Amino acid sequence: MRNIKRSVRICIAVLSILCAENNLYAKFEKKHSPQLAHPQENLSQLPVAQGDDQTKLPPCGTTWNNSCTPTSITDSNLTISGSVTLPAGSTHIQACNSSTGTIAVWLGATVTGAAGGSTLLFEAAQEQTILIVVTSDTVFQGSPGSGGSDLLLVFRGHGNIIFAFEDGANLSFTQNGSRGGGTKAFLIMDCPTDFCAHVPTLTFERSRLVPAISASNCDSDTDVTITIGANSLLSYAAWESAEPRKQLTDNGCGVIQFNPNNAGTGRMILDIKDTGAFVVAGCAVDVNVSGDPCGAHCPRPVSSLSLSDFDLATPVFLDARAQVTSVPACSDTRCGGYLLVLNENKTLTNLLVDPWCNLNTRTDQNFVGSFDGIRYGFVIGANGVLDIADGTYLDYVELGKMICPDSVFSVLKPLHDQIKERNPAALIIDGSNAPDTVPATIILGNQSGLFFRSGVDRFGNIENPLSPSPYYAPSHQFTIDFDNRTHGAGSYVLSVEGPLNVFGADVQDSGALQGVDNNSKIEIFSLEVNENSGGLFDCCPREGCYPNRSYAQEIDGDFYRYNRAAFLVNNSMNLFNVTLDHTDENHRVFHNNDLKSEPTYVGGDNLACRNLPTPTLSFINSTLLVQTDIAFTGLDLAAPNTAQKYSYYLPDYYYNYYSDCPNNISRFIFYQNGIQCDQGFGRNMILGTFIGSTACDHCTVINKKCTT
Repeated sequence: MRNIKRSVRICIAVLSILCAENNLYAKFEKKHSPQLAHPQENLSQLPVAQGDDQTKLPPCGTTWNNSCTPTSITDSNLTISGSVTLPAGSTHIQACNSSTGTIAVWLGATVTGAAGGSTLLFEAAQEQTILIVVTSDTVFQGSPGSGGSDLLLVFRGHGNIIFAFEDGANLSFTQNGSRGGGTKAFLIMDCPTDFCAHVPTLTFERSRLVPAISASNCDSDTDVTITIGANSLLSYAAWESAEPRKQLTDNGCGVIQFNPNNAGTGRMILDIKDTGAFVVAGCAVDVNVSGDPCGAHCPRPVSSLSLSDFDLATPVFLDARAQVTSVPACSDTRCGGYLLVLNENKTLTNLLVDPWCNLNTRTDQNFVGSFDGIRYGFVIGANGVLDIADGTYLDYVELGKMICPDSVFSVLKPLHDQIKERNPAALIIDGSNAPDTVPATIILGNQSGLFFRSGVDRFGNIENPLSPSPYYAPSHQFTIDFDNRTHGAGSYVLSVEGPLNVFGADVQDSGALQGVDNNSKIEIFSLEVNENSGGLFDCCPREGCYPNRSYAQEIDGDFYRYNRAAFLVNNSMNLFNVTLDHTDENHRVFHNNDLKSEPTYVGGDNLACRNLPTPTLSFINSTLLVQTDIAFTGLDLAAPNTAQKYSYYLPDYYYNYYSDCPNNISRFIFYQNGIQCDQGFGRNMILGTFIGSTACDHCTVINKKCTT
């Protein structure tokens, strides 16, 4: 009898859904050919599980606020304002078959998840766009109270999902108070196919010039900030059965895009708080989320998702891309704009590449071992790509503190004299010990740069915090009292724990001594810089679109400086057609003195269990500009005569360009200050220093040699 009743209920439910879908399906058939049409759920008609606080409130419809319960929306514009508490379970905002191709979500609210867990899905089918206009400061957060539930945000589909910021508006994915639930946000990756050809894309940009949306932010002196708060995450995910990619695709399988383009001085800022994370790598979802949520091309509706469906510890090796782009928003934009990254993370976590061999990922059949998937800070993992497009740059500011790993992981106590300190706020390069995975990749376009600076003193204090735009306010942001600098090699701003490939746009000319067209650069800042004050390779301030030294002086006559910063290379870092511009004034390098000289480029732990050669910095058709004295320790410098092994990881359009192996023309160019300044002495290069070579005990030398 129980089964009979259940069958009757199912039949009644099916009839109800078919009736509710009748009008929607009729409209769907008018636009698409019959062979492509698919029945789909009108999610706005589905019942929504109610949280305790919403049981007495009516459904919201197309306006969400604190007087109603949010319900799913399909192909309708939506306004979200005030304080909004989501119901438990899944709520959908869908663009499936909008007549204009775009639905607008006007967003200026604090959106809170329910106890027990809430999921908010933004789903855009191919040829459809969800345009989320951030009209005022907006916060996504989990439920309140100790042990509060995390809020899950899912961005899915082969269409476009765009956060467009009005002037002065900011966006936070964060924790509710100091003890409540955080926010976990995922872009669902799905590699393009013939039916779903567009790459799933999530974009953060200033308000664009489209009808009904203000153009005031096109030329603005006000910053916009995307904050990833405590216990919160912005990352990528894909169906656990997705086929791993053994080389990069042309455009990626999922793109999180930052478009800072602005004719004014206002910046776009990505602010990562302690225990917040932006992880450019994919994790597994145990529900088939490939395809589109609806629409004509490759529909695969998913009625509900929860955090229990996401497995952070299981990697999915698809081409996850973070892109800094420069699509003009205004016709009079002079510069492409840039992304300022502030990493305030001070909490060290394990990595999938297992740099200290404490997770047993090398012996585990799945190469995961005891890795729990939790990573904090800014991390690029295996198959992850950071793409800095033509005419723009990324300015990376670490705001953390150097710590020894064994102070966090007690299992590493016996290795205290074998491992080096780390900085959780560095740009961390992760990887995997699984075969056929692609090393983390950074792509630098034409006239693009990747810049690093340390903006704290050795105690982890921000002495001169970020000043509001305009950037020329005399606050000397992120400079420090140099007496409080980090000693030794300094604070690591880049930590290469897994292999890293960097591809640029430099062009080498074998027929000239300095025959190189420098178009892409990596640089560590030491003296204070001003934004938009010079060309990419200028030495003196002038009108331009890239940072250049201010030459501002303190009252004692010394130049304003950032903290001493360095690169830690604990694996291989391979530069292809890139310029490494060494302009460091903060490390002291002494002629013929390897005991006192301070290195800017430091090798890692070199543990035997990793079965890796000495950490290596390789130049393939690349340039090292030695503009100031320079020192290395514990890593090899290489200019290999073959680059074929690297080309395997590249998409087809890179392959021919980089596989001309016998003609690796890499240049180390040394500068001098002229006869009147230093008698034309030139620059010192020290290969192997005591400073920077020691373990956490600051005594035991791990590896101080450096060969070329």
